[in-house]
Amino acid sequence: MNIEPTSRDFILRQIEREFRFHGSNDAMKIGVIDEHLRATCLLSDLGETDENPHSLSPIKLCRQVYRRVKPLFPDLDSNLTQIAEELSSLDKIGDIIKVDSTHVISGPARRIELSSTSSLLVGGGPVGALPLRIQNKLEIAGRSRIISGQLEDLIAIEFPFQRLEDFLELEADDMLAWAENYIADKLRNSNIESPPDDLQLWTSNRWIQFNDYSGESDICLARREIISFGRIQFEYSLLRLRIKNKIKKIDAFVELDKSDARKLQGAIRSGSCGFEKVFFSKLSENSIEVVVPHPITDGKSKLLLLGWESSIRENSKPWPKKFEFSEKLTPLLTRGFRLMGYELIKK
Repeated sequence: MNIEPTSRDFILRQIEREFRFHGSNDAMKIGVIDEHLRATCLLSDLGETDENPHSLSPIKLCRQVYRRVKPLFPDLDSNLTQIAEELSSLDKIGDIIKVDSTHVISGPARRIELSSTSSLLVGGGPVGALPLRIQNKLEIAGRSRIISGQLEDLIAIEFPFQRLEDFLELEADDMLAWAENYIADKLRNSNIESPPDDLQLWTSNRWIQFNDYSGESDICLARREIISFGRIQFEYSLLRLRIKNKIKKIDAFVELDKSDARKLQGAIRSGSCGFEKVFFSKLSENSIEVVVPHPITDGKSKLLLLGWESSIRENSKPWPKKFEFSEKLTPLLTRGFRLMGYELIKK
């Protein structure tokens, strides 16, 4: 029996073949780390009993995975930064659940519909622990695991559907109606004692100076730049204008926290511009690139976690950012962005 050395490149190509998604080293690296996180977590779950209770802490999980994947990815830093970030992402998606600071467990298996013949798998442990008939239908692209084809009835019962609205943790099925009610409630309890100077208003899907505003809408999302510990930050607010003879006067003003401002940024309508547009383009044979103009509030950002951030940056500004996704996720991304008040448009 002859034993021949196996190169790292050969192993990575084999993994890429098993994942059924090619063309992105970033996606493969994320997929490998995440599958090891899922597997290590599941093995810990299976070994835990009432007589032999033990918990797998996040730091212990990250260390075990680091030792396993370091030979494949020598650029991984020893302080576990990327692995810890991936664990945090899987926790947000629901693949792994952080019970507390000392205990993580596998997330329950469920599917989110992509089309009549495909779905996104969330939770359920690593691919190797799934029924062989599902393994043969899976594509792994970064954190996303996509099932192509119909499942048999008995297997489908073990992997029930979850609504996209629930996965995104939306405040309501109709975010535009939610925004209208939220705005009415906030402005009802507003004050106009001392609105700050140097306000910027959100209109036509961009920020402009208060004095430059010439829109028709009297309800505006506003922000003000502040310096905190040497860093530029923003304070957000909601206001109602009284416009007469092109003279603008603030009729009502209320401060907002950043999270609510992010929600309104997609859901609030400004003039006749309609939904805020998010553009995507074909990147390769099996992937697309989505340009996201600004941050999305935490719960909804899990939609972006289904892809991976592009390593190509056009400038030093933090936003807009480019994210890459499997092309098979396009229907889900289209519905997800629309639910949040955005319109996904192909360039």
